Amino acid sequence: MAGLINIGLSGVLAHQRALNTTGNNITNANTPGYNRQQVTFSSSPGINTSDGSVGTGVSITNIRRITSEFITNQMRADTSLFKEQDALLTELTRLDNLLGGEATGLSGVLNNFFSSLQSAAEDPAAIPQRQLVMAEAQSLVTRFQSMNAQFIQQRQSVDQQLGNSISEINALAEGIARLNVAISESPGLAQGKDPNGLLDQRDEKLRELSELVQVSVIPQGGGQVNVVIGNGQALVVGDQASRLAMQTSNTDPLKVDLSLVISGRSVVVTDQINGGNIGGLLHFRENMLAPAQSELNRIALAVSDEVNRQHKLGMDLDGRLGGDFFSDINERGFMLGRVFADANNEPPRNQVLGVRITDTSLLTGDRYSLELRGPTDNDYVLRDVETGRIVQEGRIEPTRPAEISMPGFSIFLESGTFKQGDKFQIRPTENAAANMQLRIDREERLAFAAPVQAEADLGNTGSGRISQGTLFDVTNPLTNKTLDQYSDPGQLTPPLMVRFLSETTYEILDASDPANPRPLSPPLNNQTFRPGVTNSLFTPDSGETLVRMTGDALNVIGGAGGNGYDAQSVTVRRVDPQTGQTIQQTLNFVANTPASDIARQLSALAGVNANAYTQASLDGLTANGAGDLSLTVNGETVSLTGLPPGALDGDSLDALVDQLNSNAVLQGQGLLAETDGERILLRSSTGGDLALTMAAGNGQVTKVSPYVTSGDVGPLALDAGNPRTVGGFLDVTLSDGVSLVADNDNLFNQAPVADSNYRGFQFEINGRPAAGDIFTIGYNAEGTSDNRNAQLLAGLGNKQTMNKGGTATFSEAYGGVVEKVGVRTRQSQLDQSASKVLLEQTTAQRDSTSGVNLDEEAGNLIRFQAAYNASAKVMSVAQELFTTLLNTFR
Repeated sequence: MAGLINIGLSGVLAHQRALNTTGNNITNANTPGYNRQQVTFSSSPGINTSDGSVGTGVSITNIRRITSEFITNQMRADTSLFKEQDALLTELTRLDNLLGGEATGLSGVLNNFFSSLQSAAEDPAAIPQRQLVMAEAQSLVTRFQSMNAQFIQQRQSVDQQLGNSISEINALAEGIARLNVAISESPGLAQGKDPNGLLDQRDEKLRELSELVQVSVIPQGGGQVNVVIGNGQALVVGDQASRLAMQTSNTDPLKVDLSLVISGRSVVVTDQINGGNIGGLLHFRENMLAPAQSELNRIALAVSDEVNRQHKLGMDLDGRLGGDFFSDINERGFMLGRVFADANNEPPRNQVLGVRITDTSLLTGDRYSLELRGPTDNDYVLRDVETGRIVQEGRIEPTRPAEISMPGFSIFLESGTFKQGDKFQIRPTENAAANMQLRIDREERLAFAAPVQAEADLGNTGSGRISQGTLFDVTNPLTNKTLDQYSDPGQLTPPLMVRFLSETTYEILDASDPANPRPLSPPLNNQTFRPGVTNSLFTPDSGETLVRMTGDALNVIGGAGGNGYDAQSVTVRRVDPQTGQTIQQTLNFVANTPASDIARQLSALAGVNANAYTQASLDGLTANGAGDLSLTVNGETVSLTGLPPGALDGDSLDALVDQLNSNAVLQGQGLLAETDGERILLRSSTGGDLALTMAAGNGQVTKVSPYVTSGDVGPLALDAGNPRTVGGFLDVTLSDGVSLVADNDNLFNQAPVADSNYRGFQFEINGRPAAGDIFTIGYNAEGTSDNRNAQLLAGLGNKQTMNKGGTATFSEAYGGVVEKVGVRTRQSQLDQSASKVLLEQTTAQRDSTSGVNLDEEAGNLIRFQAAYNASAKVMSVAQELFTTLLNTFR
């Protein structure tokens, strides 16, 4: 009877445990992280008898969690992915709304500003129109500043969320470490009896951790697990939990880095963390927010620079040159604020360096790391922060200041001790939107007029027309100093006169005294004009210089043997733009070489244009006693007979000039003669020698200097016994980077002065001017109604001044930022939706495997209850049998 009772008792106890487990499943159906448990029944060992093996009942071998390690890991991975995409989408949506919103974005105020300039150009003197420009300009500045503030606020919000997430991670890590201990100390673990509740708690904490960061779980002995986050950073090792912390970046004081604190040692892990809420926030901050802010700053730089540059080229209502419209992008404080020293640089930390913007059209939003990596203190590399790629390397000049040039900007090292190992982060566009200010303080200071104008003389007989000019600069781009032409407020110094010597030759003179114009310094003499096409008068090359032949030859008039010029060797140096190497070429000129030949050989060199011309005057021309005069010029003879004794009168001089100008050979030599009624002026536009002899009569010859810094040579007697040869002059134009030196002072000085040939403006003449035609260029003193600069300012709105040398307008550049963020936001929406579907599928799979099915559990409850009742009935039957047996013995 005892065996039957024990069998029934084992069934009652086993199914009571099964009922408890089922009830526990039912009551925890909605408990997060709970895994359905299942009782494992096993038949108790039987007893061998003579009749065979007799069973002894049932036992429970285990109560196990129904779980799948694969599904659990997939659940963590999908949770991490979804939370990453969800955080990214939330922040991207906020940024997209900021950039694209009419009330918050840049497009509307940018268009309004340039529209107000266009309206002002229609009536440039009207104060209301000027006030509108001021108002729209201030609105533009305010919008740049407010957008920048929104960027900063969103960055601070992201950093705050990172801090909150880090606190949660640290709490979860400590909880997981404690659970590791509790699990490893759980009774029965050695016999394979898992502490199901503790395991569920740990799995739930791991799932919660995966919401914050990507998690990898590595099982260890004793039921413990190690937890690795990101790309391999150990967060939990057994019973030890590391801590995440936030710290200011060593390379960028405006950036907060994430660090992992292990045994008191802090390691920056920002770039190794991914997945989860933190991964999404970091990805947004580094790859979307920072580049978008850099682009906003780049547009602010370009707008400020381009508007300032054009505004400086105008004239305001007070007749003064325009100044900065917006704040100067290269103010000293702004330049120094674009460089951040690494916190790990060794002392002394006394370095002064900054970034000067040189061309906003070449700027990108990239950030760079300047590293002095050796082997000397002057060897450097410049590395792209985002990609790590070296974009430039070289050696800095050991003396200060030194400069490193990059497309669109340069890094200047002003002073201090720069050492091997020093690092600096270079951010060319930093704070441009925040720094932007309106510098115009009143409407009258708006420079809508052009400061220079040109006009043709009313007495001109040709059909030549002169343009109203294009201004490039009022300061020299190489020195940043005001050009000499604008050194005196309210006037052009000096005013200019363009005088045509022939239909194909002109000179530009200083017209400070219009009745007595004189050569410029540096001179613009003997300029070639091509009739029927547009001819530019000045150079657009700000680095162009002019060298004059001011050596001993300047004071020489030769005789029958030649021009009297001595020999000289001239060396021209230039830097090859492709290789950066200096190319040197030497020309040797023998004695008596004509200026025309020297010019031809020099002009054959790259970057050199030599202009040769000859000028001589014939004074006191007198016929001989027979009334004859015979003059030979370069082998061509002209003569007059039957003249009265004494000096030639005006009519005789006119007749002589006519003969000279009608001589075909002399015309081919570029010779032009003119008279003022007292003397004859001979000019050779080719620079050829003027060989002069007089077979009859006599006179005097003077070498007429074209330079204000030197006087004429002569007069020397000219008669049958005194032939003369007048050599030419040379004005040599050198392109930027080209220089000229000589071995003596015969022609050029050994180190000739190279005067800047750049005037900062350009005028053009077309048509067919006639000899004697005059055009003047002067200050636009009465130009209050002039709108030329206003039109150019308004035109900047549609001018391609941005993106790799000028391929986009301001609006297009900003539109590119909006489009990029918008596309990325839309992609993030798709990614978030896809990751949500994956998570829902995995959750459903987990629920189907490990979750509690109430219908199934209800069925189990009935089944186990029936088994329990049946087992109790077995015990009851055994009791009845035992009672019956006892009664038989009474």
